[in-house]
Amino acid sequence: MKTLENRVYSPGLPPAEKTQHVNFARSDVAEEADKVAEHLRGDKEVYEHPEKYFDEVIEINLSELEPHINGPFTPDLAWPLSKFAAAVKENG
Repeated sequence: MKTLENRVYSPGLPPAEKTQHVNFARSDVAEEADKVAEHLRGDKEVYEHPEKYFDEVIEINLSELEPHINGPFTPDLAWPLSKFAAAVKENG
C-alpha cells in the first residue's frame, strides 16, 4: 500500500491530483469529505464581515514572511535567513 505523509487534502484538487495529496489508505475519507465540502468552510457572512464576529482581524501576507533560524541554546535569538550568514561570520 502506498502512502504519502505530510500532504494536505484540498477539496479543490482534481481527482487525479488528489491521490497525490491524500494518504491512499484514507481516500474513502477524502471522497466523503467531497460530498459535504460546502459545509467544511467558514460561513459566508463571517468572510464578508469578519469584524462583526471577531474583536480583532489580523491579516498576514505570507509572501512577506521570512524564515528564521534559531540556535539550539538560544531560542530567543532568531535570525532572518537573509542575515544568518553574516551573523555566523560576525559571532563565530
